[in-house]
Amino acid sequence: MVNDKINNYELLGTLGIGGFGNVYKAVSRAGDLVALKRLNRHLFGLPGIKNKFFHEAEILSKLDHPNICRLLDFFTDGPDCIIVMEHIDGSDLKELMFSEPDNRIPIKQVIGIAVQCLAAFQYAYEMGILHRDIKPSNIMIDGTGKCTVMDFGIAAVIDDHSQDIVTEILSTAYSSPERFSREGKANIRSDIYSMGIMFYELFTGRKPFNTTDRSEIELWHRKEIPMPVNRVNTSVSPKIAAAISTALEKKPEDRFKDFLEFKNAMGI
Repeated sequence: MVNDKINNYELLGTLGIGGFGNVYKAVSRAGDLVALKRLNRHLFGLPGIKNKFFHEAEILSKLDHPNICRLLDFFTDGPDCIIVMEHIDGSDLKELMFSEPDNRIPIKQVIGIAVQCLAAFQYAYEMGILHRDIKPSNIMIDGTGKCTVMDFGIAAVIDDHSQDIVTEILSTAYSSPERFSREGKANIRSDIYSMGIMFYELFTGRKPFNTTDRSEIELWHRKEIPMPVNRVNTSVSPKIAAAISTALEKKPEDRFKDFLEFKNAMGI
């Protein structure tokens, strides 16, 4: 892979491997480091796959926020479909948690991360975009503590029919109860729930369930009430714990209406 070239970019190494596309660290002809995503070639024969791949570029082109990954370019190069984004020098939130004792990031840093995430997703929502795949591995943290939201590959424009559930790429651990229903819709309150699960893990060092089995996780989302965050981690304030519990209500209408309301309830 090293020294391979795509158009004006030289590939330096692999950043991530996915079923839809692989992401590479690359350098432009001008010497700038970038993240280059290429559609996996074994998918070329699927109907509409190239349009679906470039959907992320279309979404990112609508967004301009310091905590959301910047789109730099997108193009075809022979048979290849390419999206070029800013390169973030850091680690994702999942990796950062795993690097700490008991997976617990210091509470002051956690609150800083939460504030940045809420601001980014509120901005996207106000621009008419739902992320639909909120989870720690999609949040990059650089050396200064700055957060960058990544992977808008299954994001949706709010007034578009595509907000229907994307079951084939559902991140089960962070999905709201209604997203397991054929009649359900992935709306703002579904993203609030996903954020609630991510914050639960961020503030406690663990998910609110103790299984990796998909069917058991789905049942938990539908039926189980999580232990309050401040009972798992006593350094968390009752106000933050109560807000996360509200975000994790089973009925969408019982959750916050947007990320700003979530932030205000947390008092951060």
